[in-house]
Amino acid sequence: MTPAERTPTLQGVSLRNTEDEPEGAAPPASPLYDDPSGSSARPVVPFRSLSRRDVAGLLESHGLRPSAALGQHFVIDPNTVRRIARLAGVGPGDRVVEIGAGLGSLTLALAETGAEVVAVELDRYLTPVLRSVVEPVGVRVVQGDARTLVWDEVLGPGHGGGPAETPEHGGPEQGGPEQGGPEHSGPEQGRSAHSGPEQGGPEHRRPGAGVGRPGGWVLVANLPYNVATPLVMDLLEGVPAIARMLVMVQREVGERLAAGAGDDAYGAVSVKLAYRARAKVVGRVPATVFLPRPNVESVLVEVVRRPEPAVDADPRLLFPLVQAGFAHRRKMLRRSLAGLVAPEAFAAAGVRPEARAEELDILTWGKLTECASRYGTRPPPS
Repeated sequence: MTPAERTPTLQGVSLRNTEDEPEGAAPPASPLYDDPSGSSARPVVPFRSLSRRDVAGLLESHGLRPSAALGQHFVIDPNTVRRIARLAGVGPGDRVVEIGAGLGSLTLALAETGAEVVAVELDRYLTPVLRSVVEPVGVRVVQGDARTLVWDEVLGPGHGGGPAETPEHGGPEQGGPEQGGPEHSGPEQGRSAHSGPEQGGPEHRRPGAGVGRPGGWVLVANLPYNVATPLVMDLLEGVPAIARMLVMVQREVGERLAAGAGDDAYGAVSVKLAYRARAKVVGRVPATVFLPRPNVESVLVEVVRRPEPAVDADPRLLFPLVQAGFAHRRKMLRRSLAGLVAPEAFAAAGVRPEARAEELDILTWGKLTECASRYGTRPPPS
């Protein structure tokens, strides 16, 4: 069989990008079948990403349509997925796990970088289509719910762990009830992990973007509003093999994850994430790149795991204290934390009792937690 015959195809359409090839040029070797060196590293070979016509054709030919119940939104812009892959900062030798792969638009862009890619998809009707699109280019597909997967089995022994049990993630910062799996993402609880072009974002691999824990994985995901926060927190706590994340979420959720003390969006979730990671919004996502088009704005958030937690405070004490502080945002801490923090603890931590929760960064919350533990808990004098 010749290299041309082995080029992956989809519904008779070659996935290799031939736009820049001179007429009559021989096709490049397949990154999966024709590496003469026998190296396991995947060279960078351009694939054709899925266009609006490709996505519509796949859905029609398999008798599928976007599910309103699952909030499915499929990306239809090749430039968008390639920008996301660049923002993810991955290449040959990197390992990527994509949650909510959908029809495989972003999956192809990630594989195109030469990275090793594992695609997770919940929808059992969509998974066979996804396999037909991405398995020919070496992507491993896992069918399952990211919230309940045994990550050791997905990432390899010693890399993951079971689903994390994290009751401290509750509260008003999470969003709505958990309806549907995280693979059913998109701006309106959609599934596809395929976000839009970042406006004003970098167009190249950032210095240090591929640097994480040695042997660490990079997560790329498009997460629905109702599961985005608990899933990110669970993965940070329970799957240390994931060193970095690039997640596409509804704008309000993304701003909350990345907010710092004093920001309008700053809340309990912001503090909890800052305990284990650093986060920032790195791009905005227009609704025009999805089929069907959503009615909300989305952003791309980069999350980089800290080598060690930001503070020494026990999270079993820190997180409930933070949650109590933000339960009533307009209240002074001496009132919202009454019965949890003794008056002497405020003084020892250097925190004004009249301060409000949104004024304290993770370092200050950590110090207040340690002092509260040291001085015990009792109500302030009446």
